[in-house]
Amino acid sequence: MPDPNWPPINLVTDLNFGHCNTTNGFEDAGYDQDGHCHGSSDDSTYYWWIRDHWHRQYNGRLRCCCGWYEGNVGDTPIYSRRIANGCDYRRKVVDDADRLTCRDANEDHGLGFYDIGCDQDTYGSQLGSPIPENDSMCWEVQKFGFSEGDTPPPSGPSTSAPVKTPTSSAPVKTPTSSAPVKTPTSSAPVKTPATSAPVSVPTPTGDAECVDSPLKMLVNGKLKTCGWAASKNTEKRCNKRRVASHCPATCDEFLSSCDFTCEDSEKRFKMNNNMSIKGCAWVGRDEDKVDKRCAKTGVTETCRDTCGYCEE
Repeated sequence: MPDPNWPPINLVTDLNFGHCNTTNGFEDAGYDQDGHCHGSSDDSTYYWWIRDHWHRQYNGRLRCCCGWYEGNVGDTPIYSRRIANGCDYRRKVVDDADRLTCRDANEDHGLGFYDIGCDQDTYGSQLGSPIPENDSMCWEVQKFGFSEGDTPPPSGPSTSAPVKTPTSSAPVKTPTSSAPVKTPTSSAPVKTPATSAPVSVPTPTGDAECVDSPLKMLVNGKLKTCGWAASKNTEKRCNKRRVASHCPATCDEFLSSCDFTCEDSEKRFKMNNNMSIKGCAWVGRDEDKVDKRCAKTGVTETCRDTCGYCEE
């Protein structure tokens, strides 16, 4: 998670989850501004993603707890939907796999979750309170990731994500632990109006056509198309968080969203032909793979800046 005392470097470009004790985390399964989550049901993957994220400078406060499906964390595994509204799953690459054809260990397995979200019916009472964790199953690394210096980054958009949440603070009290509870440093989150307009971006130049993404996006934990936004209550649906950036042609009548013609969608979306939920930050993350990822069906029309849609 972002830390105010450690330069985040590449972390803030690939945030992917919201905590399950905030209004945003509960109400929007696609809310992804609290941190970057990885997990697995195989312990051997831990070393690989720690090593990978250290060298890629996903810098911040690292909190680790045991348990993906099983209740190893005082009945709070990550898949309980009590900690985070989404998380990447790192698959173990077995010894007999062909390394030359093996896909990214985060792809094409359908084991992560981004279309489910937090379990508000069961855990809604923890809104604004610490999320219970078992001290014997969790540990924390301060100032994770490589950095040349020890100077906090300047204030600005890159540090606007929450930098201290109940799940990233000192270990919290659980029913079986006597450790002191650290209360949140801020009051319960204020509900963000569902009709807030998207952030404006510069008006594009050139003759590029304003097009909707053909890929399904996450809206309140469900996969929706731009056809859904256009079918009825279009103005209301376009005003939902980041929908206009995904469906600029459909929403332009109400929000001048064709300003996004040459900009990336801000929504997380489902790749065609598999269960992977991705964002444009992932498409542009590895320079050696950008062209291949942009060539996938619908990605160029979705990640319009990253894939050079307006340059074609």
